[in-house]
Amino acid sequence: MIRFRDDDGMKNAGYRVLSALSRGLDFLFILFFVGLFAIGLYGYWDIESVFDQAEGKHFASYKPETGQKDLQMGFEELKKRNPDTVGWLEVYGTSIDYPVMQAADNHKYLTTDALGRYSGSGSIFLDAANKSDFSDRKLVIHGHHMAHHAMFGDLDDFSDARFFANHPYGDLYFSGRHHGLRVLAYLRVLGDDRLIYQISDESQEAWRNLLAYLQKRS
Repeated sequence: MIRFRDDDGMKNAGYRVLSALSRGLDFLFILFFVGLFAIGLYGYWDIESVFDQAEGKHFASYKPETGQKDLQMGFEELKKRNPDTVGWLEVYGTSIDYPVMQAADNHKYLTTDALGRYSGSGSIFLDAANKSDFSDRKLVIHGHHMAHHAMFGDLDDFSDARFFANHPYGDLYFSGRHHGLRVLAYLRVLGDDRLIYQISDESQEAWRNLLAYLQKRS
């Protein structure tokens, strides 16, 4: 008995297999790109939510107001909700207008907001080595450098001489009183610069060295 090959049938079967594989690959590619789009969309939402959390408007109701004692209950309420609250920092003409926190270390408020909730934008906070009553000769206040004028993002503006000259003042509220601030220098330093960040040495010599360093580098 002689069997003849059905070449057309084999070709059709091969075509169907290739067609099925092609459709499967198309589906996988579509699924892959949909996944990438979803990841990108989530990333965008996550970044925007971090910036939204960093906006000072969320804490504006707690801000101590000058000359209106009854309105300062807002700040006292914040202190009740979070005992780590030690003050309020404002630099006039910028978006820097935030409560100041302090913890037992310099890690907590990198990712915690003023109400004690997790936040990728963290908080403005006083260095753990400083006294909470701001009585040290040198105070170090930390904050994230962020886009959209959030947290300490506006500090970069002081690199412009005209902006620096036009925005010299601010306010630091603590111990129930407002204390005027004046911006004297702007400089960029490394995060491990001991002369800037070391709190413990308050000798007269250390103070002179710091002032000379600021004058030279600013």
